[in-house]
Amino acid sequence: MLHKHYKVTLQKGEILQITLDKQADVLLMDEDNYNKFAVGKKYRSYGGRATRSPVQMAPPEPGRWRLVVIPAGSGEIRVSVETISKQPVDGKRKIRPW
Repeated sequence: MLHKHYKVTLQKGEILQITLDKQADVLLMDEDNYNKFAVGKKYRSYGGRATRSPVQMAPPEPGRWRLVVIPAGSGEIRVSVETISKQPVDGKRKIRPW
């Protein structure tokens, strides 16, 4: 399955902002569930089909997460991922693909 994934560490009060150039499934999962996803086993995740961009996602708790973006349909997808503080503090932080 063609997908992009990102390792992210989110602190309390941070959310992800994901910008897409087309529709995609945008999923947030812990490392254990990502490993299950990667080998085709059943997994648990947060998120779903993004039909608009940008998408904002908040994890259920701070920590290390995997963000997975699966394009709807065929072809490549352009993705930009940033962390944003819920409080207007120091702006945004870009995250590069893994």
